[in-house]
Amino acid sequence: MYLYIYDAYPGGIGISQPLYCVCHALLNRTLELISACPCENGCPSCVGPTADRSEGTKEVALEILRRLCQRPQFESARTAETA
Repeated sequence: MYLYIYDAYPGGIGISQPLYCVCHALLNRTLELISACPCENGCPSCVGPTADRSEGTKEVALEILRRLCQRPQFESARTAETA
């Protein structure tokens, strides 16, 4: 499972590298934000505007985030964040 974040602006604005450096914190905070939202199935405030939003969208987003947060690539990021 991969998550791609890229600058859509021609030439980029330089956000990809800084986001990569804080990816674990970003994913964890997103997990917290969606979990704390009082909606049942996902709303624009937590899972964003999507025409495909349906029952279960929120749970799917949460499961994806949980799996991403457990990936070994983030072990060094977790260690660096707590140091």
